[in-house]
Amino acid sequence: MKKPLPRGRISHNPSLLVATAFVNLVLLSILGVFSWLRDQPLFWRNVGGWPLWLRDLVGGGFYPLFFLELGFLFALTAAVVRCVNLRCSFRGPAIVSLALLWGLWLVMVMVVLANNLDNLFSGRPLHWHPG
Repeated sequence: MKKPLPRGRISHNPSLLVATAFVNLVLLSILGVFSWLRDQPLFWRNVGGWPLWLRDLVGGGFYPLFFLELGFLFALTAAVVRCVNLRCSFRGPAIVSLALLWGLWLVMVMVVLANNLDNLFSGRPLHWHPG
C-alpha cells in the first residue's frame, strides 16, 4: 500500500501550490502594469491625471517588487521540483504553470533591459525616466 503524502508542505498540497502560483501571477500582473507605466513619459510628467502617489509607488516600488517576485518564483520552483521528485499527481499542471510564470517574469526582465539599454545608448543615466 502506498503511503499518503503529508499535507503540510507546499509541494504535497495542490491547493497551496495553486495559491502560491496565483500570488505569483498577481505580482507579475502588477509588475506588468508598473513596467508599462515606467515607459510612459507622460506618466512621469503627471499628464493624463495620474495620481502622484501612483508615480511614487511605481518609482520606488518597482525593483523591490521585482526581486520579491523573483524570490517567490524560486520558492515555487523548489516546491515544484520537490513535487516532481515525489511524483505528485498534480506535477504536470504545476510544471506548466511554473513555466508560464517564469516566462512572464522574463518578459519583465526584457522590458527593464530594453529600457535601460535605450537609456545608455541615448546617453542618459541608466534608470532615467522623463519627468
